Amino acid sequence: MSGDLFDKMCVTTLMKGSVRMKKFFAIVLVLCFASLSSAEVVTLSLAADRNIPEFYDHISQFQTHSFSLDVLDYQIVGGVFGSQDLKVTDFALNDGDIGLAASIGIGLGLNRSKFENKDALLALYLSVTPDETVSSPRAVPSIDFDIAITDDQGEDGVFVVNTLKDKFPIIGKPLYGVVMWGVYSDTKYFDIVIGDETIRLETAILPYLIEVNRR
Repeated sequence: MSGDLFDKMCVTTLMKGSVRMKKFFAIVLVLCFASLSSAEVVTLSLAADRNIPEFYDHISQFQTHSFSLDVLDYQIVGGVFGSQDLKVTDFALNDGDIGLAASIGIGLGLNRSKFENKDALLALYLSVTPDETVSSPRAVPSIDFDIAITDDQGEDGVFVVNTLKDKFPIIGKPLYGVVMWGVYSDTKYFDIVIGDETIRLETAILPYLIEVNRR
């Protein structure tokens, strides 16, 4: 066999292999995108009854959505969506919750320059308890989880504060805290990403607060 003929056969074989590989990778990409698009997105809804009496009335309470990380059970239980002109005390759980208001105030002070182009704040209220496998306080880990939000225009919320981070929940008693972001007031929905889960919050179910008249 001549060298030229052999070279042509090798090139033809490589080209055929390349086409097959391209087809293979195209199929893989299609399957991946199909898998991503079919991933379940849970949508939050308002609770039928206000079952957390410790919360101020202006904090919207959700039909809770639970998820677990490590040996801790988390629930998204409420939310506030409103102007950056709201007071830090408007995000506290109640009149006695001075510590949470102080933490939010510090977070806003440290991070406000990062979201100067945003005109609103979104606060999500979570509860955390050790799961049923935990029988001793020695086995309770500190709270550490990643959570992010993206709005309907693909804009990420700018993190302000997570008042739960590094705290230790108590067995049998929910620990409440707030995660807050700087966002845009015209957002139609937020996708909340926690681990492998995506949870959607449609802003239509939340009143947009400019000021709060507490009871």
